[in-house]
Amino acid sequence: MEAAGNPVAEEGRSLLSPHEVEAPSRPLLELEGVWKVYGRGRGRVEAVKGVSLSVHQGDFLAVMGPSGSGKSTLLHLMGLLQRPTSGRVLFGGRDVSSLPDAALSALRNTEIGFVFQAFHLLPRAPALANVELPLLYRGLPARERRKLALAALARVGLADRAHHRPSELSGGEQQRVAVARALAGSPRLILADEPTGNLDSASGREVVSLLSRLNQELGVAVVVVTHDPEVAGAARKILWMRDGVLVGEAEPSSATAAPSPQPSSERPPLAGKGGRLRLRDLLRQGLGSLGRNRLRAGLTALGVVIGVAAVVLLVAVGAGVRSEVTRGIQSLGSDLIVAFPGSLEVSGGHPVSPLTSVDVSRIQERLGERARVAGSVASSARVSAGGRRVFATVDGTTAGFHEVVARPLAAGRWYTRGEVEAGARVAVLGSKVTRSLFADSSPLGRTVTVAGVSFRVVGTLVPVGSAGIGFDRDNMVFVPITALQAVAGRTTLDAIFVKAPSTSEVPRYKALVEEYLARTYPGDEFSVLGQDQILDLAGRLLAVVTIALSAIAAISLVVGGIGIMNVTLVSVAERTREIGVRRAVGARAKDVLWQFLLEAVLTSVAGGAVGLLLAVAGAYLLARLSPVPAEVTPWAVALAVGLALGVGVFFGVWPARRAARLDPVEALGRE
Repeated sequence: MEAAGNPVAEEGRSLLSPHEVEAPSRPLLELEGVWKVYGRGRGRVEAVKGVSLSVHQGDFLAVMGPSGSGKSTLLHLMGLLQRPTSGRVLFGGRDVSSLPDAALSALRNTEIGFVFQAFHLLPRAPALANVELPLLYRGLPARERRKLALAALARVGLADRAHHRPSELSGGEQQRVAVARALAGSPRLILADEPTGNLDSASGREVVSLLSRLNQELGVAVVVVTHDPEVAGAARKILWMRDGVLVGEAEPSSATAAPSPQPSSERPPLAGKGGRLRLRDLLRQGLGSLGRNRLRAGLTALGVVIGVAAVVLLVAVGAGVRSEVTRGIQSLGSDLIVAFPGSLEVSGGHPVSPLTSVDVSRIQERLGERARVAGSVASSARVSAGGRRVFATVDGTTAGFHEVVARPLAAGRWYTRGEVEAGARVAVLGSKVTRSLFADSSPLGRTVTVAGVSFRVVGTLVPVGSAGIGFDRDNMVFVPITALQAVAGRTTLDAIFVKAPSTSEVPRYKALVEEYLARTYPGDEFSVLGQDQILDLAGRLLAVVTIALSAIAAISLVVGGIGIMNVTLVSVAERTREIGVRRAVGARAKDVLWQFLLEAVLTSVAGGAVGLLLAVAGAYLLARLSPVPAEVTPWAVALAVGLALGVGVFFGVWPARRAARLDPVEALGRE
């Protein structure tokens, strides 16, 4: 965003160079038959009517007249803050009436200085920063801005008050700061609107004397709008207005009117070209504004903090669960095939299974001895022993199930085919159930109660350390399928597991199982999955759950974004005069837009950063202190950054555009 050239020239207009010195005979500013009309019909107001006048470099003019005569409107037209309804405004002999906003802003920045009755200083900025304001929009480096601003403050006698805020200065000192601000950019024209209206007599005389001295020493043209004859007496020509018309002019009768100065032959060289705000200065302004309202900015960002933290944490939990499930499924072996009733679609229902142990035997016969086949029926039940209880998954299986799904024993044995056929009440415990019921003692040979029925423990399993499809594979109790069916009153199976001889033969064995089921149960739908399909199904299930939960959490992001929009709108309303001042000293509409948009984005990004840190800490604590796995992946970090930026931009654009579209004159006059 740094200056690359004069934006006036960039608009295709051959206007004044900021350093060009016009010949004394050519008017610096001309108005030719200028009208300014507000409203239409009965609300039509003709504020300025056909005014023509010229201002030469070195002039000191006073415009007088009753209230409502159009003096201030005339000054705004001369200062390029408003466009004429008709007529022409010429600066340096060139018509500037129809120039784009950026070009007019550049001219105000490089050629014109404003002094207002109400001072219009930024209340929370020291005098030095207020004086630097027009230089900021000229794109000057900070060191050069500071040097020029200090020199301007020294010229008005306030070098020792450079770091005082307006509230720490008297009215006369505040107006002198405003004069220094108008002077800092070495303008050729200073426009003062009732500069002594809010001052006592002594302070007023100081300001008038200062303007006169600047006119004399620097050859700066000065135009003052005033009701005060004493102020007008310092000018060399007085213009009278009534009802929007210049009705006459006169030489001041006061002996204080100074002789006409000789126009200055040169202007101090400045590196900036006007109308280019540096990115680093834009960032500094945004951070400074937020820093001056820390509590409000923090509360505004709270919604984004909660939203980003919730979304990222849920995504992290989803990623962690996905990794655990993937490891659990992969631990079953890449040669595993699972068949179960129902559709593969995530939205499918849960039909009653027609599968029985007979199907296990028939599939085994069809596939041959090289394959291993087992059936399973699962239920949840309370398991107890010796006064201790645990809620676990109870899985009734056929013989050899542990070989099919690769569940190695830690101690003891698995139940035999004979025990399965006899419905023996024996059990093999997962590692978590073993720890919960028997602590460090051996459970072998001891009794556990499952759903009110006693089972003798014959084996324990090696810890898996990861979740299976929807449950903890260590929090399980395995019993003969016949025994569980007797307890639960069931005769069917939930699923049939097939272990193919090798990974390469999985497709062939899968097709054989599908063929058997289609022929045996022609009216039923089954899913027969290999490891890749199981992983895909589990991934889709987890993705749906994660997206649903994240969408719920994202509601807080919307609430946070609305908060940012609301606070930015409030900020625009509170700083309307500030916007007017910035526009008057040379800020383009886009500079104002970027300033408020950047403040909204910085608020959101700060909230996003805090939310991300909370999510990372939450994921760490979940992984360490709970059974819920959580992994903050790089794409989750990118998601947090994207969400924060998106919320700031989306909810900040409208308030920023509203600020940028404010009329400078209306903004300056807003209470």
